[in-house]
Formats: sequence, C-alpha cells, structure tokens
Amino acid sequence: MGYNCGMRLNNNEIEGINVSRVQRKSLYKMPMSHKHSYYEIYYLESGSCSLLTKKDAMTLSAGDFCIIPPRISHCFYYATACTRVNVYYYFDELMDGGKPFNPAIPESTAIVIRHIPAPYRENMSSMIDQMINEDRLADDLSGQMSRYLLRLLFLTVLRCSTETRGEKKREGDTIISDALTYITENPAADLTLLALAERAGLSESYFSKKFKSETGIGLKEFVTLTRLKEAEKELLGTDHRIEEIAVNNGFTSGNYFKDCFKKSYGASPRQYRKEHMGDQKLLLSMQNDGI
Repeated sequence: MGYNCGMRLNNNEIEGINVSRVQRKSLYKMPMSHKHSYYEIYYLESGSCSLLTKKDAMTLSAGDFCIIPPRISHCFYYATACTRVNVYYYFDELMDGGKPFNPAIPESTAIVIRHIPAPYRENMSSMIDQMINEDRLADDLSGQMSRYLLRLLFLTVLRCSTETRGEKKREGDTIISDALTYITENPAADLTLLALAERAGLSESYFSKKFKSETGIGLKEFVTLTRLKEAEKELLGTDHRIEEIAVNNGFTSGNYFKDCFKKSYGASPRQYRKEHMGDQKLLLSMQNDGI
C-alpha cells in the first residue's frame, strides 16, 4: 500500500486513508444502503443513531466505535443530531510482514462495536483532528503520519474500551432480527404492525415497543425506509413505470410513493431517475469490470 494522502474515489476504491467528520441533523436518513470494498470505522462523537444492515439493527450512542468490514450492506438512521467520524482504509494499512501489526486486530467479516468511556473521548477526538489535518496538509509525510495515527487509534481503542457491544446477540433474542430479515427480503408483503406482531407471536403494543427499543427507529419508519431503498434500486436499474415500482415495493398508491420518495430524497422519482441514471450505469459498469 502506497503512502498517499486520503481520498475516497467511490464505493469501490480509495487512495490511502480517508478521514472525515460530519454533523447530521435529527431524523436524517441516508438515501440508500451501501457497501464497499474497504473497511470503515464509524465513530460517534455525540448523539445517537441506528446502524441498519439487511438482517440486523443496532443502536449506537456517543462513544461507540464501530468497524464495518468490506461488502456488508449498511445504512444509518439518525434519531438525534449527531457528530460522526468516518475513517476509510484497506487492511493493508495495519499489516507488517504479512501479519497485523498487533495480533489483537485481526481481519474481520462481521461488524464489531466497542464503546469508549467519556474520560477517553477527548483523546480520541484529538487523534482524529490530527488525521484530518494530515489529509489537509497532503505533503510527502502525510501518508506515513496517517498510517501511524490509524494504528495509534486502534491501540487506544484496545487499551481504553471497556465494553463490547453489538457483536453477539443474547441467545434466543432473535425476534426483532427475524423481523428485520423478513422486512428487507419481502418489502412488498403485508408489513403492518398487526401482521408482523402476529408473525412474531406478540401483541401489537409489545412488538412495537420492542422493535423501537432494539433498533432505535419506529416500525413504520423502518418499513418505509426499506421500501424506498428497494424502490430506488428498481428506479435506477429498470425502465419500469413509477406506478409499477410503487406496487412492486409495497406502496398503496403511486401518489403516496411519490410523496414519500420526495420527502426522503428531495426530488420526485422521475426527477431522481433523470439525475442519477448516469451514475447508476457507471457503477454497474465498474462492478462488471471488477473494480
């Protein structure tokens, strides 16, 4: 791996180590789930949010340090205003002589979440400030400094984290996980509270509270968000009519779909298709070429 200053080219390619700090407003929704060929560190400096995958949802709070491996589809839903940090890197940055520089940092195929207690967060933020500054400097030593700071970040997490969260579910606690899988795999099905509660063998009120407690997002919001993500894929990947896409993804009418889509994406489905169809074709071409 060369010592380049950080640059995120697309979801399939980066140069060096890329670092950013962004503030999100309450109820901000990522427009669609995504995955990439490199690792992602997601560190929440303030606020709370939900990390959603195809089969699970995890609530994150200030101090949570999340490692997302390549090729895991994910998105975030922000319940409150947040400040989050993203670090994108290839695992080669942590390798020396064909092995991880520290044996406690192996390559992972599952999302790992560690919690940084409040007394150590100022130090974490200071290291992140340094990484961001190296991106801005971009001189001959910036790549090496970024690599050093990334390793220091991992060592600090190993030393200071006192709680591991989200890596392992309690035995038997699969009701909401099963519901999430069913919703994401069957967006056009009957996904009302009544139908899902009956499927889980629970009362509507208990299922609704349990869902919100474990995911950090209301059931209706999650169903709508999931349907919109699937509709977006169909919108950009086919020439289906808008009304057909609405029905295929569980919306009761084309007008309701259009209203929901515009509220989340800031444009009507027709406008969005026109503006982003070229981006989708480029992405598919890159994927077909193995990029």
